[in-house]
Amino acid sequence: MGLEPGPGNRPPVREPQRIRPVGHPQEPGSAPPSPRRLVPWVRAGNGCPPLAGKKQEEQEEGGGYAWSMTASPPGPEAARAFLAWIAALAARDLDRLPQLAEALQAAGAPAAWLREAILLCCPYLGFPLALAARERVAPFLDEQDFSEPETLPPQRAFEEVYGAQSETLLDKIRDWDPKLSEWTLSFAYGSVLGRCGLPPKLRELAGVAILSILDLETQMFSHARGAIRCGATKSEVLELVQELQEDSWIRWGDRHRAFLEKNLGE
Repeated sequence: MGLEPGPGNRPPVREPQRIRPVGHPQEPGSAPPSPRRLVPWVRAGNGCPPLAGKKQEEQEEGGGYAWSMTASPPGPEAARAFLAWIAALAARDLDRLPQLAEALQAAGAPAAWLREAILLCCPYLGFPLALAARERVAPFLDEQDFSEPETLPPQRAFEEVYGAQSETLLDKIRDWDPKLSEWTLSFAYGSVLGRCGLPPKLRELAGVAILSILDLETQMFSHARGAIRCGATKSEVLELVQELQEDSWIRWGDRHRAFLEKNLGE
């Protein structure tokens, strides 16, 4: 079901470098661009705000992911590596996923982040690509024993992204098709985006990166606002889109930046 070739056909893992996606070949003999800052430090630990009836410290201890796989909370290098992996997946540069997973591991991110990246792919990019990605990074995940994070109620997860516009948007989707509205809440937000396995800011910046690569401007804008609601700044969102273009993941970054600059406000 959409799986890529097995382990015998995987390319050898090489030193991490910024990779151009399919359709943007690097000039022979030219050096790859040096890594750049995609996002600042993001807080590790349970990614969700306190649930009703639970204190934050109780969630940190028992409800969220165990971050014991790293000696200290993942920092900016892990956030950069995570967004690079997400960009490669959205651009369908599957051959680079093992290399970028190695970079993610080397940056100090827990294996749980890689698992969450694959699950995050499902509502944005579909199950076949998620399955293909999981096969490519099997050596990083097969021996892991994951605990399940808290999951926000679907409506609350939706409101975390869309704020005061939530009901208006759900009504609009419901008018298009009630099933689209039902599945948006129950699956996209109830099963995936409501998971607390990633810092919310990083999760929403990943959504911005995916939707920019797909050139879905309206949805990209919605998740850019979601990222700001989760703690990102406007400049961080604009910087992310700019760097997607500078690293040749997209050709339309200037248009996306202008759209965000105009509509995100201060």
